[in-house]
Amino acid sequence: MSNAFCSALWAADYLLRLASFGCAGVNLHGGGAGVIRGSLGDHLPGEQLTPDAAAIAAEGSFYTPIAGSREKGFSARPIFYGMKLAGTLAGGKMRPVTFDQAPTNASAWAAEMSDGQTRLVLINKDPRQKLQITPATSRDAKVWRLQAPSLTATTGVTLANAQFTPAKPWQPSEDQLPAKDGQLQLELNPTSATALFFRGSI
Repeated sequence: MSNAFCSALWAADYLLRLASFGCAGVNLHGGGAGVIRGSLGDHLPGEQLTPDAAAIAAEGSFYTPIAGSREKGFSARPIFYGMKLAGTLAGGKMRPVTFDQAPTNASAWAAEMSDGQTRLVLINKDPRQKLQITPATSRDAKVWRLQAPSLTATTGVTLANAQFTPAKPWQPSEDQLPAKDGQLQLELNPTSATALFFRGSI
């Protein structure tokens, strides 16, 4: 399901896990199907996994974040949204997070940015379980939500209430989350993710 929303959650989680190990950068597969097929001896990874392989391959490789052609135009696949979410912590110093949501398939990543502010990314890969999260802080936060209709959705993906389209610049619209009584009250839907931007260090 490389072109479905599940890839966005996987990509964000994987990239931030690597960042927590000290990795400075990650290269994901990209480019057109013809180029990748030629470089791999007439083999296109993912081609045998789905009945609509030909249509997917016509737009680009199965794992490319940006798909399309000069003739038909280009579009951002869901995995691109996951990369963008992970990028909210780029340039920051990763810091440990205490986050026990077992048995829910969820994770949390945090970084201290160069301006001294903390950013936190929460990822809920569980298809059924909604999470109630209460970070202990007196600081308000801005919120970007990464969501889609379902794990298998290939369209309808949004980050910060906006989509990436070739027709106009991406214009994020963040939500505001005020602190109350020394904590934040955050609800994280199944199969979704959130970036929190705190006004200062927590």
